[in-house]
Amino acid sequence: MATISFEDHLFAVIPSKGSLFEMSKRAIPNPGPEDVLVQVKAIAINLIDYRQLYFGMFIDSYPATTGHNLVGVVVAKGFNVSNVLQQVIRVAGMPSVFL
Repeated sequence: MATISFEDHLFAVIPSKGSLFEMSKRAIPNPGPEDVLVQVKAIAINLIDYRQLYFGMFIDSYPATTGHNLVGVVVAKGFNVSNVLQQVIRVAGMPSVFL
């Protein structure tokens, strides 16, 4: 896979129920054996994100992150991932954040 040349990434965090998003930095994780690491190129904010931000829908504790509609490229994969064969493959995703 491609070499990752960045150490931290920005993400939006909800510090408390009804508060606005705050931008924060955290280290980029290494993918687990069954995971892929996606460099996100674009996101979408939808009705669920709005309800999470203002009403705490599906949020058990704070601070919390939201957002689950994305497009990007796979930049790393776990050793058990066999269906991503290209060095960089474009993906669209909606992770199962509610399981």
